[in-house]
Amino acid sequence: MWANADSWQYFPWVGVNQEHHELSHAGDNDADSRAKLVTINKWHSEQMAYLLDKLAESHEADGSSLLDNTVLLWGNELGAGNTHSYKNIPWLLAGGAGGFFKTG
Repeated sequence: MWANADSWQYFPWVGVNQEHHELSHAGDNDADSRAKLVTINKWHSEQMAYLLDKLAESHEADGSSLLDNTVLLWGNELGAGNTHSYKNIPWLLAGGAGGFFKTG
């Protein structure tokens, strides 16, 4: 979890000096706010990829990877922040859960 559901965070290290929450409520035609949200989401996705890579590189005693034996969930509670829509909510589920999930 990166923040609470309201996400009052700023992201100055990627050049976004506005609150994530404020940006998420911008209108669909607000190209500047949408571009900043894309920048924030890109940073989040890079962090998730880094973690997944590290789990895949780390091995258990039986030779399986930590990723094979882990489940990570990355998601959002809304499909669109400006309308609080519950449609098209993005989720990413990664890892094999010790064989529970069939991956690939």
